[in-house]
Amino acid sequence: MPPLTGIQSRFSHMNFHPDFVQLPPALFGGLETRFVTVMSNETNNLEVIPALWQRFISRLGELTPVEPGISYGLCEVSESQKVPALRPNEALYLAGIKIQSDQTLPPDMASWRTPGGLHAKFLHLGPIANLGQTIGKIYSQWLPASGFSRGVGPDVERYDSRFHPTRNDSVVEISIPVRRITDVAPFGSPQT
Repeated sequence: MPPLTGIQSRFSHMNFHPDFVQLPPALFGGLETRFVTVMSNETNNLEVIPALWQRFISRLGELTPVEPGISYGLCEVSESQKVPALRPNEALYLAGIKIQSDQTLPPDMASWRTPGGLHAKFLHLGPIANLGQTIGKIYSQWLPASGFSRGVGPDVERYDSRFHPTRNDSVVEISIPVRRITDVAPFGSPQT
C-alpha cells in the first residue's frame, strides 16, 4: 500500500462512513464544564476537556455505573441545556457514565438525560488530541453533504476498552443525533 500523502495523511484517523443507529434514551451522571468549540479560532477544548476528565476519573468511584468500564463524553450547545452561552461557539461538555434514575449524585455533579433516536455513529481512530479535527470535519463537511440535519440531543462520545489516549490504534465512537432532510416539502409546509 503506498504511503498516505497530504490531506489523506492528515485525516487518516477519521471514518466518514457512519453507521446509522437508534440509541435508546439514557441518563448520564458526571462532571460538566463550558468550553469553546473547534468551530472557533478561540477554541479551548484541548485545555478544558482533558482537565475535566482528569477530575472525573479521580471521582469515578462516587458513582455506580450501569455499564462498568465504559465512559461517555456528551457535548451540547449551552442553550439546549437551558444555560445561556457566555461566548460565541460555547458548548457544555459532560464527562460521565450511564447511571440509574434513582442514583443520588454528589452536589457538584450533573446529570444529563438524552432523548435517544436516530444517530450517525462515526469512529475516531488515533490519539484523542485529534478528536476535535474529526468532530470539526463531521460538522463542516459530512453533515452538510449527507442529506441529514442535526437532530435533538447531545453528541455522544463512547469510550470503552479500545480507547488509549495517545495510541494510533485507539478508537472512540462519536454518535450525533440526526434526522433526514426531506428533499421536497409540500407547498406551504416547512422542511424537516
